[in-house]
Amino acid sequence: MSIRSISAGRQESLQPVATTDRFLIALKSVVIARILFRVVRRYRRVCFVTGSAIVALAQLSASSQAVAGPQDSISATYNFVSLDIPAPNGQVRFTNLADIADNGDLLDFLVAAPDTPGFLLQQFRTIPIMCENAEFTSPWGINNRGEISGTCIYRSTSGTSATSQGFLRLQNGDLVFINFPGAISTSAFRLNDNSEVVGYYQSANRTTHGYIWSNGVFKTIDLPHLVQTFPRGINNLGHVVGDYIDSGGRNHGFIHYPDGSFSHIDFPGAQATFPTDINDDGQVVGGYRDAQGLVHGFLLKGGRFFTVIVPFPNSRTNAQGINQKGQIVGEYGESNSTNS
Repeated sequence: MSIRSISAGRQESLQPVATTDRFLIALKSVVIARILFRVVRRYRRVCFVTGSAIVALAQLSASSQAVAGPQDSISATYNFVSLDIPAPNGQVRFTNLADIADNGDLLDFLVAAPDTPGFLLQQFRTIPIMCENAEFTSPWGINNRGEISGTCIYRSTSGTSATSQGFLRLQNGDLVFINFPGAISTSAFRLNDNSEVVGYYQSANRTTHGYIWSNGVFKTIDLPHLVQTFPRGINNLGHVVGDYIDSGGRNHGFIHYPDGSFSHIDFPGAQATFPTDINDDGQVVGGYRDAQGLVHGFLLKGGRFFTVIVPFPNSRTNAQGINQKGQIVGEYGESNSTNS
C-alpha cells in the first residue's frame, strides 16, 4: 500500500485588502427567499459563499509564507457573500452552508434548531429536506444530477446516545436510507455524480469506520494502523477525503485513492486538520485548528495551502464544500454583536 504525505507545502492566505460593506450588492446574484440580515448578540455562526461567478467585491492576496521551498506570492479575486437563514420562528440560528453544485445550488441546515429541516437553496426559493421523526436533518452533499446526501439524527428514547442513519435524496424527492449492516449508527456526507456516497458508521465495539456506498453496496474504508476514520467528501474520480484519529488522539487529514493507497494531509503547524471536500481537479477544502485552538478554513490547491479569511468580523472560519468551478462554501463565527 502506497502512503504519501502532504504537509510541508507552501502556506499562504486568502485575505481581503480592504473590508467593505458593499458585499450586500452581491445578493442580487444569489437572491434566496427568506434570507434575513440582523444584529445577533452573543456567539453565532454564519455561512459564506466564495467564487468569481457572483460579483467581484473583495480583492484578495496570498501572502508569501512558504513552509518549504522558495517564497512566492499569488493574488486571486474572491467575492464573499454572507447569508443568514432564519429558523421558522424568525430567529437567526447557527447556519451552515455545506455544499455547492456547479450550477450554484446550495445546501444549508440550521445546526442549532431542532425539528427544523435542512434546505436546498435554489435560485429564488428554499426547498426543505427533512427525515420523518428526525430531530435534525443535515444535508451535506449535492451532485450535478440534483441528488442530495446527508444524515438523519434521531432523539434517544432509552437514555443512550442519539442514533443516526444516512440518506440519499433522489431527484424526485424520495429518500433512500443508508444503514451499514450491524452498525449502531450510520452517517452519510457527500456524494459524486456517480451517486457514490461517503460517510462513516459506528460498530458494536464503538469504533468508527469509513465507507463508500453505491446502489446499496458498501465498501469499507479503513486506513491501516489508525484508530478511527471519517470520510467526508468524494469526487468523480473516486478520490475520498476526510480525517482520521491516530493512537495519540490527534486528527489528521487524508486522501484515499481507488487503488487503496492514500496521502496524509496536515496543514503546516496545525494541531488538527479536517478535510471536507474535493473536486475533480484535486482541490481540497476543510478546516484546521491552530495552536490557540481556533479553527480556520483552508484550500489545498496544487500542493499549496491557503487560509480562507472572510472579510467579515469573525473569530473562526470553516470551509465545507467546493465545486468544479472552484467556488467554496462554509461558515464563520462571530464573537461580537455585528450587523451582517
